[in-house]
Amino acid sequence: MLDRDAAISDTTSQPASEVIEKSPALAEVNALKNKYAYYAPSDTYTNESIQTYTKIFEELAEQLKK
Repeated sequence: MLDRDAAISDTTSQPASEVIEKSPALAEVNALKNKYAYYAPSDTYTNESIQTYTKIFEELAEQLKK
């Protein structure tokens, strides 16, 4: 998941991970129940570089191995 607000907002915004994980509507989603949700680095939205995407793909690959 990509949290665009984390990269461009002030410190008063609530992180997307908190909003998603505390949402009653998403409580039964298997990815959240089983702790498989992946959150991209907070600066991804403003730092869309090959290094950033390489890191994301490497982290996703590691998570898929679990």
